[in-house]
Amino acid sequence: MRTTNRNRVTGELLALRDAEWLRLREEGMSIAELAEEAGMSERHVKRALSRARKAEEDRFRDAPDATSDEGDSSEPASAAPRTPWWMELVPLFPVTSFTPQSECPHRGPLPEGSLLCCMVCSASGIDGHPAMKRDPATDPRPEPKSRPKRRADEARSETPAKEAGSTPETRRQRRFRVFGKESPREDAGRAA
Repeated sequence: MRTTNRNRVTGELLALRDAEWLRLREEGMSIAELAEEAGMSERHVKRALSRARKAEEDRFRDAPDATSDEGDSSEPASAAPRTPWWMELVPLFPVTSFTPQSECPHRGPLPEGSLLCCMVCSASGIDGHPAMKRDPATDPRPEPKSRPKRRADEARSETPAKEAGSTPETRRQRRFRVFGKESPREDAGRAA
């Protein structure tokens, strides 16, 4: 769990840095100046500014409308706050080797709201979350089954050997069918 807390703190620090860069950018500082000051590439700063803009939009979208006097907004507020991008499931592996016959390391159900995800049985602490429920009305249709490809020699139905149901056509028979002569050796022998 220590790594998860460290990731959370790092994510919060990055979000604060990105917000500060966005504030400086809106005050008129160029991207090149921000990159030079931070010792990073301009592309890195542009991505950070994009993340900060998106986080700010999400914050405004999720916040209740403060301008209305009665407290009701034109748009309903979301039921649950958006989870930050740094919160993700933490894989839970068995202590012994990880094989198909491995025993689940959690020994019972995982606590509700836990970010752990068992790699053996795929259970997690957020399985009961409403966002995890399937809706058959919005599920995509299954992909159509592909037809097996026909081999090149099966594609030619005009092959006499296939039509007769006998053995496959030999090179000599195919050459005679395509070119109309039996073989160059036999033609040379007849001419002499």
